[in-house]
Amino acid sequence: MKILFVDDDLDTRIIYERLLKQHGYQVLMAASAGHALTVAREEQPDLAIVDYMLQDSSGDILVRQLLTEPRTQHVLVAMHSQRLDVVTAALEAGAIDLISKSDPPDVFLLRVSSMVRFLTLKNKQYELDTVRRTQQQLRRYEQMVAVHPDMMACIGRDGCFLAANPAYLEAFKKTSEALVGVSVESVVGASFFQQSVKPYLARCVNGETLAYQGWQNLSGLGRCFLDVHYSPVIEDNGCVSGVVVIMQNITPYRSGDHHPNRLKRQWLAKQRMEAMGCLAGGLAHEFNNMLQPIVGFSELILKSPVNNSHYKQWASIINLSGQRAASLIGHIMDFSSRGVDEHRLELNLKSLLQEVLTIMQAGVPNGIHLKAELPAEGWIKADASRVRQVIVNLCNNAVEAMNQVEGEVCVTMLERPADSRALDKDGHLMPEGRFISVQVQDSGCGMNERLQSQIFEPFFSTKEPGSATGMGLSVVQGVVYGHGGFVRVQSQVDQGSLFEVSFPLIETPIEALGSAIGSVSMLDKQRGSYQGRILLVDDESVVRMSCKAMLESAGYRVVSCASASDALDWMNLAKQSVQLAFLDYNLAGMTGMELALELKKIQADIPLVMISGYQADFLQEELNDVGILECLAKPLGGDLLTQVARKYALALIEQSE
Repeated sequence: MKILFVDDDLDTRIIYERLLKQHGYQVLMAASAGHALTVAREEQPDLAIVDYMLQDSSGDILVRQLLTEPRTQHVLVAMHSQRLDVVTAALEAGAIDLISKSDPPDVFLLRVSSMVRFLTLKNKQYELDTVRRTQQQLRRYEQMVAVHPDMMACIGRDGCFLAANPAYLEAFKKTSEALVGVSVESVVGASFFQQSVKPYLARCVNGETLAYQGWQNLSGLGRCFLDVHYSPVIEDNGCVSGVVVIMQNITPYRSGDHHPNRLKRQWLAKQRMEAMGCLAGGLAHEFNNMLQPIVGFSELILKSPVNNSHYKQWASIINLSGQRAASLIGHIMDFSSRGVDEHRLELNLKSLLQEVLTIMQAGVPNGIHLKAELPAEGWIKADASRVRQVIVNLCNNAVEAMNQVEGEVCVTMLERPADSRALDKDGHLMPEGRFISVQVQDSGCGMNERLQSQIFEPFFSTKEPGSATGMGLSVVQGVVYGHGGFVRVQSQVDQGSLFEVSFPLIETPIEALGSAIGSVSMLDKQRGSYQGRILLVDDESVVRMSCKAMLESAGYRVVSCASASDALDWMNLAKQSVQLAFLDYNLAGMTGMELALELKKIQADIPLVMISGYQADFLQEELNDVGILECLAKPLGGDLLTQVARKYALALIEQSE
């Protein structure tokens, strides 16, 4: 036990040094506080006995310095003084005891012996804790090695196995008892050992760390391409006692490339895809702004009282092309993860079918007739653009199946009662409830059973490369299933095909609501000269013109603004309430979200609807926080605009009355 004795009196130091050494203690002496700190740092004593009254410092200050110094804070310190009134100062400084200088030598030695026993027990406990922590750490290492998929083994200098993890044992079909103590040569074979193992073991035993890749036949895995690493086991004395071998099976990555290069190529491909996604999102936004007037004005022409059939036919083709382009842009935006969520409203399926078939007939080849049998009236809650594209895709596929031969494509709508339990294309029972179904039947080439089992797979097509159009039946199925519906297929070779898509029928009497409220223009006539006023804010002039024209054709008065500042100036100067505001998200100078907050300050009850060419980085909760009711995707059709306007503007008018 090493004891540091600190006292500035020489005679006192000599007496106590002799006393402690006589009882077997190793003694270090210091005459001042500064000297004591130096000795304690260098010699690392176990116990320090410090005089309270030192020439260069007081004992309690030295105690604090010893216990706060990182290299000496482990030292057990006792105060040594003639004065017993300093016991409080000693204990507050951190001393374990106050030893009186008036105590006889035997009492002094008893006190020292007591502190030494305490230190001994403390050291033993520390050693036990250290052993326990080491054992826990070793168990963790063992568990890590045991569950690691790489093959690991430890080999002694004599070439025999010392240990192996389960992956190594499994690769060679050995148990631990059958492997440990056995030579490597007897396990891997003499020829392979001499050529591919022994040279590496010999170099590794000399302290080298080695690695190589090569083929090896493993009894448990077969022929494998391995990434092998040899590392020396170096003991505390610097000697190499063995070798650790780690083998990784990289056969799956062998095809033309090694594992690291393959991961690098995957990472680069991911970066390229992210860049393409950003580019696609930006292009989609610009295209949607350009499509808005094409879709909007062609729709207005179709609904106008002009009786020129050529104009109506040309407008139909323009509108259908715009719809298809909008659908394509939607898929680009989905690809770039910037698509706007589906906008589902109450939808008259019969009216939508009549609209789609009227438009499509203009583009159908001569000799093929689209026949509609739509006796039923059915309302569904759906995204009109998605349902429209499902019907367009099915009709296009039916027309193409005719192969330019004269014939008929029949589109039928019918209601399935609640007790009708038809089977879908996979043989599953149709869900319970009332459904409205659309059947598209052709008299074309038909399909065999093998082809029917593949047509709903992603990217599958029966068309020549480069000629495929539409969404693909896998996406058709996804849209229908996403609306809670189901799909059926019936087909025979040379006898045509029948595709049926079904949607849940909603019970809400939408027809009655429609007849009660009429159009907004009829409502205006009933209420005198008052008309609903709508604020439209978009920095694209063609978007403003088309949306304004569609809303005005429905009887609304529209105030269109090219910027957020124009909108705020009009609201502040006009001093007139607005029944609804359509705001573009991507405005210059101020975003649609920021404009919404400013408009709420002027008119707290104003209903706000966001319009966007792509999905901005905001969540539904953020929309609600600023009072935005919905987000609509461009290009906007007249039906969608007027339905949203009726939904919110009419409600505000009725509240004000």
